[in-house]
Amino acid sequence: MERKRGLCGADCGACPRGESCPGCAATNGHPFGGECIAADCVLACGAEGLEALKRELCREFGALGIEGLGTPGTLYELSGAYVCLEYPMPGGQTLRLPEENGAYLGTQKELGNGRCLGAVAGKDFLLVGEYGPMGTDPVLICYKKR
Repeated sequence: MERKRGLCGADCGACPRGESCPGCAATNGHPFGGECIAADCVLACGAEGLEALKRELCREFGALGIEGLGTPGTLYELSGAYVCLEYPMPGGQTLRLPEENGAYLGTQKELGNGRCLGAVAGKDFLLVGEYGPMGTDPVLICYKKR
C-alpha cells in the first residue's frame, strides 16, 4: 500500500496523527484545521517555491544570532501538536506557542546538556525555544514577527 504524501511531499504515513488526518490535499492545505506554511507555499508557488522558502527561513533563523542554533541546514514539516509548548511569561502566566492546529517548518538542535533548541516558523513568525526531554521546562528564547 502506498503511503499518503502531503502537498509538500512529507510522508504523512510517518506522522502519528496520519490515521486521523485527511491530509492537506483533501483539506486545501489545512491538515489539522489550522494553517500550514508548507502547503500554502506549494499551492501558491509550487515545490520550488517551498524549497526557496525553506532556504530563506534558514537564513532568517541564522540572522537571529542565537548561540547553539546557528543557521539550520534544513527545515522539516512539523505538526503544531508536537511543537506547541507552554512557555512561562513574566508575571507568572503561561503562553502556548505556536497554535496546536497549525503545521510549521522547523528543526531541533541538541545542546549537549539534556536540552534542545527548537526553531519553528509560521507564515508570520519565527520562534526559538529551549526545552528538556519531551518539551519539559520550556524557555522562550525568541518570538519574532516576520
